[in-house]
Amino acid sequence: MCLAQQTPYLLLDEPLAALDIVYQVEVMQLIRKLVNEQGLTVIIIIHDINLASNFVMKLLR
Repeated sequence: MCLAQQTPYLLLDEPLAALDIVYQVEVMQLIRKLVNEQGLTVIIIIHDINLASNFVMKLLR
């Protein structure tokens, strides 16, 4: 919904829950592409610190 409205922010709460690692990486790559191409600010709540650290610009613990 927010992408259709072209909002500058995207808030995701556990977008990778119940996905296997292949799909987790694919979703994170899609999010990174949106950030790079559309300049979105993305806030993601994720509990896998190792996966998160591979994709973030700033990590809050």
